[in-house]
Amino acid sequence: MIFKTIVSSLKRMWFIFLLYGSIHAQPRVILDTDIDSDVDDVQALAMLHAYQQAGLIDLIGVVVTSNDSSSFACADAINTFYQQPDIPIGFLKQQDDLHHFSKYTRQVSEEFLHSLKHIDQTTEAAQLYRKLLAESPDTSVVIVTIGHLSSLQDLLQSAPDSISPLSGQQLVHQKVKRWLCMGGMFPQGKEANFYRPDPQSTVYCLAHWDQEVVFCGWEVGKQIITGGGYLKGKLPEDNPMYRAYQLYNDFAGRPAWDQVAVMLLDKKADDYFEFVRQGYAVVSADGSNVWKTKTKADKKHAYVRIKEGVTPDSIARYMDELVFSLSSRDSSFSIKELTHIQDGVYTISFDNLRMTIDAKLGARIRGFSLRDEQILTVEDKDLLNFGSTFWSAPQSEWGWPPYEALHTGPYQAAFVGDSLVLTGGVDEKSGFQAVKTFSLDRQAKAFRIQYSLINHSDSARNAGPWEVTAVPAGGLTFFSKSKEKEQLP
Repeated sequence: MIFKTIVSSLKRMWFIFLLYGSIHAQPRVILDTDIDSDVDDVQALAMLHAYQQAGLIDLIGVVVTSNDSSSFACADAINTFYQQPDIPIGFLKQQDDLHHFSKYTRQVSEEFLHSLKHIDQTTEAAQLYRKLLAESPDTSVVIVTIGHLSSLQDLLQSAPDSISPLSGQQLVHQKVKRWLCMGGMFPQGKEANFYRPDPQSTVYCLAHWDQEVVFCGWEVGKQIITGGGYLKGKLPEDNPMYRAYQLYNDFAGRPAWDQVAVMLLDKKADDYFEFVRQGYAVVSADGSNVWKTKTKADKKHAYVRIKEGVTPDSIARYMDELVFSLSSRDSSFSIKELTHIQDGVYTISFDNLRMTIDAKLGARIRGFSLRDEQILTVEDKDLLNFGSTFWSAPQSEWGWPPYEALHTGPYQAAFVGDSLVLTGGVDEKSGFQAVKTFSLDRQAKAFRIQYSLINHSDSARNAGPWEVTAVPAGGLTFFSKSKEKEQLP
């Protein structure tokens, strides 16, 4: 029925994207970090953003397991710097000894923009874990822990609640594919994440974890030194990672313990690391561990080691280059400087791309070209069936035409940071207001568009954003399979 409504002729075809939810082929990642006493957490989080921009992962949340009072704000500042300010942050709120002790977290949180200013703005760690897992498809989540395991223990011990009828352990069994853990020493030893400050959480987590877990031991990261002169010479000074390493030890270099766990999300990690899978880890009450070489049916354990012939410096260089590529945004031209404005029409030219947005006509994307080849249909003088527009879904709520303020009303434009933000009026019928944010993904050489749908009415509404894009006929067109055959015009 949707296609019958909006397809006006055989000369054009509409692609409709209903964004009620997202389907991700890449793993959904939750980072659990003690971003405070050491600085390797900062590069580990930056690497996750690099993988996110490359489309390798979906970073769905950050759990901060720390008693540093600025740790959660520091993590939020890093996420915001990498244009991901909406990543939810969980925190261990029920702590008696919350104070500032880190060499860098407070300064980074004060010097870089972010929205989390107070602990009350965070979500309790186990609650965020439960929410993120409950909302994820089965076996789609990878948990990466680069600190002590108090929050993970709280998740495993959590009871069914309004978020999910499943216990924490049941959620993990159903939703988690594997756990990447920076912790322990292999084949045996005593390492800080396992014994300080909460060794009992390590004992509990290993005893109650029945999914795959890969341990990245102290002995691996100790050999890989990042954060030295190479990083200092290539990373921009206005980067929070630069500032963190500067404050920590002024670029004297630091072992990449946490970065190893993150790098295992990358297929290229197989070029550098190998896995020992014959056996399982046992942790004593004091947090020391030993690898038992016997097999145990309920233990899917492995630990990582550097491949023979691979130099630690080559791994460090790969980690640093990954972050450099993320940070090498062309700072010589902002999006404002790349935008030509004429009579309410904004044309952004970037690399070999060009996008034209009409603020007077619903902030409609009038054109999008690649190497001067127009990808969208151009203006139709009789119908508004061209370019790319934005509606609310479902259509049954409004029939036809779409809500005026969203579809054809004027939008106010403003440059905010390195983004062009267009804000529509509040629709009289629905109470909806749309905000469209256009920014540049310089690494991917692409435009990034964020749609927001705001409800200004007095009642709760069930609605979703709906992007409708028109392209010329030609090539292959795919439709979802339907049980009932329907003749399209």
